[in-house]
Amino acid sequence: MTADLGSLREIIGLCGSFLTIRGDTVYFVHQAAKGFLVTKAVSDLARADDIHYALFSRSLEVMSRVLRRDIYNLRSPGYPTKKVESPDPDPLVASRYSCIYWVDHLCDWNLSSSADSSVDTQDGGAVHQFIRTKYLYWLEGLSLCKSISQGAVSMAKLETLISVRLVPNGYLHTVNANGAKRRADAAELIELLRDARRFIMAYKWAIENNPLHTYASALLFTPIGSLARNVFDEEKPQWITIKPSIGYRWSACFQTLEGSRR
Repeated sequence: MTADLGSLREIIGLCGSFLTIRGDTVYFVHQAAKGFLVTKAVSDLARADDIHYALFSRSLEVMSRVLRRDIYNLRSPGYPTKKVESPDPDPLVASRYSCIYWVDHLCDWNLSSSADSSVDTQDGGAVHQFIRTKYLYWLEGLSLCKSISQGAVSMAKLETLISVRLVPNGYLHTVNANGAKRRADAAELIELLRDARRFIMAYKWAIENNPLHTYASALLFTPIGSLARNVFDEEKPQWITIKPSIGYRWSACFQTLEGSRR
């Protein structure tokens, strides 16, 4: 407790322009400082929410417009990432930031700050549509941006973000324009995100080293019952006639840790 008080005093000392401490009580140096913090600062925080939402929303728009299969025209499924040279003009220039950080902006946005925008995280909303239509293209783009590991982290954050807003019956708590709570179904979205996360964790190494393996080995060896496999069925290589025998569900093994043994 003494250490905590010492840390608190140190922090208050850093805020000496508007805070002071007398005994064990913290005071505003001037009433104007209090007025600023409870009005202007709160307003700026609300504006920060708007900015995060705008960046998230705009990122989905840009990626949905730009991302496509084999965006660098590599053609060969085995083309290694380390040999990839960005074309001129680079079609990923406009969406590189969006590919890496769109989930971060969604996580930093306070969903309760908007009555209508939370629809983006419901079944059929913007996130659902993006994962259903652009997920594999996004993974390819991340590989080309050398950020596939960031993508794995983003999927974990996204799954957690949506899950914690679910009540036990599979519905999201949202608020309408009148401030009343309503329920919005997100059961399909959360199942899709769980499957998408399994996909990136299972094939992270292959996609990281060969961008087009997103559609080749990854899809071919994905369980038959996988949502990602079924949604992107048409992306599987048509030239492969003898296909491997694959189970229906993902295995219980979520991830294999690699490293030296001692």
